[in-house]
Amino acid sequence: MFKKGVITDEISQDLEYAAKMAAEFGLSGLELRSVWNKGVHELTEEEIAKAIQIARSYNLEIPAISSPFFKCNLDSPEEIEQHYEILAKTISAAKKLGAKIIRGFAFWRKGPDFDELLPQIVEKFQKPIAMLKEAGMTLALENEPSTYNCNAARTVQLIEALNSPQVKAVWDAGNDIYSL
Repeated sequence: MFKKGVITDEISQDLEYAAKMAAEFGLSGLELRSVWNKGVHELTEEEIAKAIQIARSYNLEIPAISSPFFKCNLDSPEEIEQHYEILAKTISAAKKLGAKIIRGFAFWRKGPDFDELLPQIVEKFQKPIAMLKEAGMTLALENEPSTYNCNAARTVQLIEALNSPQVKAVWDAGNDIYSL
């Protein structure tokens, strides 16, 4: 059976309020993207502990983290290095929060040349895949119109090219509508 959850900042930056609303609507999980106006990778140890306490007080799980991972330029080594660090910090927070899934993306799309760039995209994912494997976590790639995996078909193509059990998909049907 499917479990139901919500991305908390789509309710509020106030995690207590978002958790209360989720519980009132009979949801079982919270996906954290930003809390108290911070990305999960920016939370302090105290804030992570507070998030855990809030979720537990409403009998809610935190199965996933929605990160900005690889919402960056494919042609910028500096940005890619920053995003490897974002992923490392997100993995660390996810371990503490009990999350096994980290949402991510596939670089800002600067043109329709996905097929040509696919080998380069795949190469940039090798380090993150190793990090995720070591952590026992899954990267859920979301189709996003502004990224190279802009629709479900390209997301499937990328996941097949990556050929890793660490990478799965999050299909956002609304995002597919806006894909070119």
